Order: sequence, then C-alpha cells, then structure tokens
Amino acid sequence: MGSCRFRHRYSLLLFISTLALLPLTAAQTSGTFKFLTYNVAGLPDFAYHTPLVSSATHPYKTSTSGNVPFGSGLNTFSRYPYSSLRRITWNTCWFGSADCLTPKGFTLMRLSLAPGVNVDFYNLHAEAGDTDLDFAARRGNYEQLKAYIEQQSVGQAIVLGGDTNTRFYQAKDAIRLLTDNGPASLIDVWTQLLRGSVPPAPGSRKIECPFPNPDKSKPVDTTCELIDKVMYRSSPLVRLIPKSFLNENSKFLTPSGEPLSDHYPVMVPFGWELSPVLRVQGDALGYKEDGGVKRFTDLPASAASFAVEKWGGPYLVELALRHGARLDALSYTLSNGEKRFRGGNGGGMSPFVTLDKNAKETWTSIEACEAPVKSWNDQFSVVYLRAITSKGKVLEGGRRPTGAAKAKCSVWAAPGTGWTVVGFQGGSDGEIRNLEVVWGKVF
Repeated sequence: MGSCRFRHRYSLLLFISTLALLPLTAAQTSGTFKFLTYNVAGLPDFAYHTPLVSSATHPYKTSTSGNVPFGSGLNTFSRYPYSSLRRITWNTCWFGSADCLTPKGFTLMRLSLAPGVNVDFYNLHAEAGDTDLDFAARRGNYEQLKAYIEQQSVGQAIVLGGDTNTRFYQAKDAIRLLTDNGPASLIDVWTQLLRGSVPPAPGSRKIECPFPNPDKSKPVDTTCELIDKVMYRSSPLVRLIPKSFLNENSKFLTPSGEPLSDHYPVMVPFGWELSPVLRVQGDALGYKEDGGVKRFTDLPASAASFAVEKWGGPYLVELALRHGARLDALSYTLSNGEKRFRGGNGGGMSPFVTLDKNAKETWTSIEACEAPVKSWNDQFSVVYLRAITSKGKVLEGGRRPTGAAKAKCSVWAAPGTGWTVVGFQGGSDGEIRNLEVVWGKVF
C-alpha cells in the first residue's frame, strides 16, 4: 500500500450466459455476467489508454479523463449499456504516497443487464500508504463513498470493485464502513465465499498475498487477502449471486511469463435473478447523464424476500401532475397514507385521479415522452405523461412532442393481472428530468 505509482484502473463486465446469443426481452428474469477488476500500472503517466481501447471489443467504454495531473485513471469496458456516468474525486488525500498528484476517487454508472434490470457499478482507487495521515485520508475516502452510496443508490443493487488499498486484518483501515452498515451494507465476495462470511479480525495476523506469484507452476493462492476487492449487494428488485472469487493471474502474463501489472486481476462471475413481485420497465426516459440531477426512488433501501407471491408494500392510490410545456412534478399518495412529491413547482397542478381500493382498481399503463429542452441546452427531459386505470380513468400532463426528430415516447403496461404502480424512480432538478415506473404484484 506504500507504493507511489500512478495507475490506470480498468473494470470489465463480460456477459457469459448463452442468453447473450438471444435478444433481451422484458420477460428475461435471470442471467449471468462476469466482473473483472484490474489495476493496470500506468508509469510514468496514463499513456496506455489508447492501446487498451484499440484492442478491446467491448461495445461500451468510458472515455479517459486525461493524463496526470488531470485524470483519475478510472475506466470501464462493458458488454452492457450504461447511463449516468459520474466521476467523483476524493475530498481528502495525503501527499506521502503521491495521492494528491492526480484526482483519485471513484466512478458510478448504472448498467443495464437486461430490460428493467439495472445495477449501480462503482469503480474506485483509494488513498495509498501506511502512515497515520494516510489512514486518516483513506478513512475520509470511505466516509465520503459511504455517504454517496446512501444518497445516490438507495434501493439499487450494487457491484463495487477496485484498488481499495485496505485489508480487513489491518486495525486502522476503514473498509468496514462499507461492510458493517446495517441494511445498506455491501458484502465482500472473498470474505463470503472463501472465509464463510467471517472477515479477518482487526489486528489479526498478516495474510497478505505475495506478489508476484512465488510458484509459477501453481495457481495463485486465493485464501490470502488482496487490496483489490469486489463487493456487492442485492436490491428488492434484483438479487445478485456471486459464484466464485478468481485470481486470473495466468491470463494476464507477458510472453515470458511475467505479470502485466503489479496487481493481480480479480474476477467474479455473478448470477442474477429478478424479483417475482417487482418490475421496472426496460427503458428509462429523459436525461441520462449527471449534471447535478437529484435521484429519487420508491424502492425500499434493503433487499426483500424473493420467496413471496405478492408485493407486501404500499402502492399508488392517488396521482396528480404539475405540468406546463413539460412534466414538472409528480404528487401521489400511497395505500398506507404516505404522500410523496417529486420534482419542482413549475406549471399548474392537475386534479388527482384516485383508485377505487374496494374494487381493486389498478393502474394499467403509463405513457411517457422525452424530448430535447432548449432551456437545458437541448438535453433531454420528460415532457409528457399519461396514466390509465383499469376502470378507464385517465390522467395526463405536459405536451406530447410532435415533429421533434429526437423525441421518444414509450408505453409501459402492467406486467400482468394483479399488477399496479407501486412507485417511481428517476431524477429531478426543478422538474422531472428522467423517469422509470416501478410495478408490483399487489392482488
């Protein structure tokens, strides 16, 4: 951890299921993917980005944020489309290991594994070094990351990987801020699969993995601890299942058998399953990037049981819209009496449409449209919404786009009988900038 090297970090997602050969449909309820995190040493600068990109066949790749001192070196190659890429620089660093000479930090992107199956992916490179000031700066890193996850990824499944520069056995390290966080905790894959979910105790004996592999005739020992870690958590919508924790050292060697970097590549194959009683429609509408948009979600903060036949939480019984030329806000009441408001105060308020709970009336379809908005420098926003109930009640607001070349409308229908809208998720910034509908099997 005392090394002062600058590094380019690449994290890859590879789809291995036979489903990769088939079109992804809304009916897909399970699948698999591989996740690899690899710290590619970048001395003397981040000049390897171009050759790495030129050889990668992944259709979705992040653009470099620049060389030292401008870039973080954090990049992702993916088989899956992503949205809402955010690059966050640590608030704290210490010069002892040259950590302040480049904007180290983390990235967040929302990956779509299949229509309506999204996972928040975090890629990080934490403060290095073993002095008290390094430990203090690294604790600041993890306090910042913990707070960010709690704000931006509520209710979302997460995969997190990278050079954490921490070890569970090191008493001063702060990695447990992520793993000992109540319902929002992340699960360390190495600890779960190779140690029976029991991490090394703080201050226990050192079990650091030697580098390079001391015996090239044998696979690298995976019972020792690496600073390159993979963590995850499931959500009420998506359950993640890590299959194994693999050190892929043998696949990342030079022709002479030497390692390509000064870190081991870590691979975790995952399975995923979709909840039988919750769904999010497959295509979010509106603004797809960062831009200070505040995220919101009606999904619970912690994962729910998948062994159920009906959604036991509240659902929408009343909905109204603030709107003018576009959709400014959603105002709604849940079946437990809770009232929620998403968006801003522009436009005018429509009358509420209320479901007949005694007759088990449900929302049967939601139509929404996105279009470029001039006041947002032609960035996309949600400009129209129309909701229909099983008794034919209609609520609509905003303006359906006509003649706009880049405009798009989608109709999201209830997944089946007994399903209705249980909430929304998306982003707002004085109006509804992006939107998804959360459906639940209630009856």
